[in-house]
Amino acid sequence: MKRDPFARLERLVKKLPPDRQAAAREHAEQRGFQEAEAAVSGPLRQAIAESGLSANAIAIRAGVQQAALSRFIRRERGLTLETADRLAVCLGLKLKPIRRRRRSG
Repeated sequence: MKRDPFARLERLVKKLPPDRQAAAREHAEQRGFQEAEAAVSGPLRQAIAESGLSANAIAIRAGVQQAALSRFIRRERGLTLETADRLAVCLGLKLKPIRRRRRSG
C-alpha cells in the first residue's frame, strides 16, 4: 500500500532542524506538492470534515473501507482513484478546472 506523499513529506520536514524546515517546505511547494494537495486531496478532506457525518457513515455510504478512509483523513495514506470517485459521489462533489497561475522564470 502506498502512503500519502504529503503526509510523508511533512513527517520528513518535521525531522529537520527548525531553521531548515521553512526552506524545505518552500522547495516542496516549488515542486508542486502544495498544488496537488489543493487540487484533490485537500477539498476532499474538507468536504468530509464539513459533511457532518462520521467517517464510518461516509465509508458505508460510499462503499469503501472505513480504515482506509480514516488513514486518508489523518494523512497517513492516499486513496485510489476509484475510492476518491466513490467518496466524491457520496459527498456530492464534482471535479472542475481551476485557473493555474503562470510561473515566472
